Amino acid sequence: MDHHNQKKCPDCGKEAPDTLYFCPQCGCRLVELPPEGLNRQKASKEILVGIEQTPVSDLPFCFDGLEDEYGPIQYAEVLCPGVYFIVAKAGKNEFPPFACEYLAVTEDSPAISSQARAYGAALPTVPKVWLYDYDYFSKGKHIVEYEAHRYLAEQGVPLPRGCSLIEDRSFGMEVCPE
Repeated sequence: MDHHNQKKCPDCGKEAPDTLYFCPQCGCRLVELPPEGLNRQKASKEILVGIEQTPVSDLPFCFDGLEDEYGPIQYAEVLCPGVYFIVAKAGKNEFPPFACEYLAVTEDSPAISSQARAYGAALPTVPKVWLYDYDYFSKGKHIVEYEAHRYLAEQGVPLPRGCSLIEDRSFGMEVCPE
């Protein structure tokens, strides 16, 4: 293996290309960011990734016909291409009537494997979108978050503040040991 263009992660010891700012294994910072910061759009030129609210009208799906069960989408954020954190006003069947949080994954997401999609609920009126409860005990939530964060690290995009691949893996194995 040619180590000329590699660097070793100070946290996990994995070799990583010297062009990456963050370790693809654990998400640890490998080099200081440039003064202007790292453009989080690097992972996708079309979608701003995980930095601010995304207009609900820009989502590639909607809950039309599902409002009674899930409620209308009130807030959305792109975690990585094809993976969305969404908050919906509680559906008519929800009690107490709090907001509900979900992860939504589209079939064309380059970050999420078909095995991970299997943990989600395919929406009957929204083709090629899987929904995961954003709950600690939801297996799918942990698997999707890990795969989305791993994708960001592989693309050299910083993980969201307070997130690491090691923590994603640890929490995920607690809920989903398989």
